[in-house]
Amino acid sequence: MTDTAIDRTLGTDATNPSTPNAPADADALAIPNALANPDGARADPLNAAGVREDVPAVKSVRARGSWQGSFATQLQVRGFELRTDEPVAAGGNDTAPTPMEFVAAALNGCITVVIETVAAELGVPLASVETSSAAHMDVRGFRGTADVTPHFLDYALTVQVVSPATPEQRDALQRYTERRCPALNLVRDAGVPLTIAWEWDCATAAASETAGQ
Repeated sequence: MTDTAIDRTLGTDATNPSTPNAPADADALAIPNALANPDGARADPLNAAGVREDVPAVKSVRARGSWQGSFATQLQVRGFELRTDEPVAAGGNDTAPTPMEFVAAALNGCITVVIETVAAELGVPLASVETSSAAHMDVRGFRGTADVTPHFLDYALTVQVVSPATPEQRDALQRYTERRCPALNLVRDAGVPLTIAWEWDCATAAASETAGQ
């Protein structure tokens, strides 16, 4: 069975196999009017694009890795080539970010995508979005020398947004973004203490809009 066939099979309503769901790469999480629908509930099972929302919409995520020696791995994701390495002090050659650094970078990229998506749904214009992540790890967990978790001990995320959004729009964008960001919730569901600092610059955005008129 091909990957596409698997995706379509997983995305079929189990109670009614003849009812197809959205394509695997469709975004089935859109909320057309989040401000008017604070609980995120949907009475109509079809979204604005006519896609069913009352059955799972399963999307496959795949990657391949090939060991290169000295703690380096060559990675393939669809048609893209990536590489991970370790610092020299850890036995690597420091030619690329570490796998856990990629995890942090992926979260930054993921939440930015969700911010843009939610902002478009809310009609909130964005001038810029900047994110930064900071986390700590107790490497004894990786080394196996202590009974501690090998993943993040904590995670601090800062999101800086320049936008003329109203207070209500800012609140809605933050709530829906945090609810819908896959990478953010992956870290949160792992039990990692997570702090998110949202910083809004509305004056600069308003001034830019006025100057452009």
